[in-house]
Amino acid sequence: MKTVFKHLFLVMLVGLICIACKKPEEEIVDVNNNDSDTTNSWRIIWQKSVFEDITFVWNLPMTIRGDQLIYSSKAYGGADNPPDGLLIFDKYTGDKYYAWGNQPSGFGSENVSINNYTLSSDNNDIVFICTDRCIYAFHLTTAIRRWKKMYQSSATDGWVTSFNEDALMSYSKSDGNSPHWTQMAILSKETGSERKIYKIVADSVADEVVYFMPANYFVNANLDTLLYFSSSFWNFDQNVGRMELYCYNLTQNRMEWTKQDFADDPDAGRFLPHFTSSGNVIYHCQQSIHCVDMETGEFVWQREYPGEFFQYTEFLHLDDKMYCLTNMGKLYCLDEATGNVIWTAKGYYPPNKYGYMDYYKGNLYLIGNPGFSGELFKFSLETGELLARDVVSDENLKGGVTIDHETGYAYVEGVYSVICLDIDLE
Repeated sequence: MKTVFKHLFLVMLVGLICIACKKPEEEIVDVNNNDSDTTNSWRIIWQKSVFEDITFVWNLPMTIRGDQLIYSSKAYGGADNPPDGLLIFDKYTGDKYYAWGNQPSGFGSENVSINNYTLSSDNNDIVFICTDRCIYAFHLTTAIRRWKKMYQSSATDGWVTSFNEDALMSYSKSDGNSPHWTQMAILSKETGSERKIYKIVADSVADEVVYFMPANYFVNANLDTLLYFSSSFWNFDQNVGRMELYCYNLTQNRMEWTKQDFADDPDAGRFLPHFTSSGNVIYHCQQSIHCVDMETGEFVWQREYPGEFFQYTEFLHLDDKMYCLTNMGKLYCLDEATGNVIWTAKGYYPPNKYGYMDYYKGNLYLIGNPGFSGELFKFSLETGELLARDVVSDENLKGGVTIDHETGYAYVEGVYSVICLDIDLE
């Protein structure tokens, strides 16, 4: 069955002819960066190979927890590809934690494809791993499996995020004899027991498939827990889609509001909704961004960017601003309160669909891909000026940047290794 990531990729191919809308009319500072004098040499602290005999593999965003750097390989399955799995490095030395082995090795005899992973938010040494077949809970330090939750038959396209100490997840199913559906649920950290929350069944007449996108949660003044999420409906035969936005009251077991038919953009995004300091929630979609009042569900502002696509690189939210890198390599800085563009800059093509940005001491760091050679770029958060760029090593860089704000170390991925850099040069 097509996974949600293939689904998103098909949307990218057809979106250029599906969307016809105007860009917001506003005064924008377009930074004309000069690439000729921006080279830099950041000091390499350590560089460690991921696989002993394989020179290329994708990976999901890296995470820092205490002294640990968590790495997850993403090889897309197949007999000739290595199994997906986790590695844990010592963030200071690059030494690998023995419990997880010297290279990603799957999960015993199960060669699964990892969709994503997340840490238990109570910081209790638990990692939840969502694959194409099931969800696992492992102890990070010992790599001992706590539990395994199988999907129902033919279910795919799951994701998992943290929900207090437990796991919030979704999965979908289609057996060919009934309409496609998607289910959201909470899994207990202790046992993996499932509490079903909300389910949507696709329109069988329209021959649709439906997926929930990752959900975020918020506790309001009444101590009710609210889930904010979106869904994506798609007809692969006709290459048409639609999306919906939701606010679900988990405490009261009721839907507070939904939004339908609100944009030309045909597809939802795969990133978590973001809560602003002014009481709004921002939904990141494929070619549009929507800011909604968290309580009423009324739109505060909407922006559509047809043909630019935001689904490859995670948004960075910082100090009431949001930074977005499009698939075409354009970097935006937007005001979260109004949606107005503060500046734009040439950010270079993201190297793959698991890109992510980070910041340090007033600067923005990302991996760009000019001329098929991944490099590390440094921009001013305030102005968008390109301050430095570097190929870092003899490897092309891919993915994104994870920065340890305690040490000033940045972690990037080459085609076969993880590299730790000292970027605290000021």
